[in-house]
Amino acid sequence: MIQVKAGDLIAIQKDDFYAYALVVTNIKLFGGNIVYGFHRTTKELIDSENLLNGDISGFLAFVDLIWAKTNDVISKIDKKIERPYAYDAKRYRQTCLTKGANGYYIKIIDEDVELIEEFKVTSKSDIPQEVLLLPEFECVSIHRFFERISSQLHQSKIEATSLI
Repeated sequence: MIQVKAGDLIAIQKDDFYAYALVVTNIKLFGGNIVYGFHRTTKELIDSENLLNGDISGFLAFVDLIWAKTNDVISKIDKKIERPYAYDAKRYRQTCLTKGANGYYIKIIDEDVELIEEFKVTSKSDIPQEVLLLPEFECVSIHRFFERISSQLHQSKIEATSLI
């Protein structure tokens, strides 16, 4: 079974395409890694140079990679890659729809699950962009990760001008 660690650029095969992610942290919390999932997919496996010189928009998420590892559909395509965005990997967000569907309750917590900040907004458009870029405090399966890439539920695109 392949081992991944922070800085690894990985490709995960799903049916007839490859999805790509940069592993941001070693295993944390509930057994997942924080990864930067690229919105870009390809039919054929590409190298890191081609991937990182193209569209690098994406999203951050906790992802449990165990299914991909045990089914041998994950490939390490590069290592020691610098993150293409600014993120400290120590703060997370919990977003809950409040009762009566009259808004969203947001909590920002640290890696020790200590509350840093909490607030309520009436619509998603009122959530500050810097809060939207924080990964959700959840560990999603690789299947949910694929859903996020293919449907691009995370519309927050992170622009990167330099990788180093």
